[in-house]
Amino acid sequence: MRGLNESECDGYAIADNGSFVVADDETLAGVIAEFERASERSRVIAADFDLDDITTRPRVGDVSLRFIYLLLIEDFARHAGHGDILEEQLTAVGHGCG
Repeated sequence: MRGLNESECDGYAIADNGSFVVADDETLAGVIAEFERASERSRVIAADFDLDDITTRPRVGDVSLRFIYLLLIEDFARHAGHGDILEEQLTAVGHGCG
């Protein structure tokens, strides 16, 4: 909402293909801590805006804070679903079903 460049944003670097890159030496605790720091900064920024306030982003055009929240909820749910699938696959392999 503040129009920050990607280089000013918290979080891990984004590779050329648009996926997040986690280095081999990073730990789960470190990744979670970075997520929590970025989430807190996002909450602080969002607190200055109303749901219907609009910002213009180069990749998507005009979007409201409401749209951004919905996009984040969808994305989070999608990735949670991916986690569920992985857990089911690992459990099945652990029980000799895979």
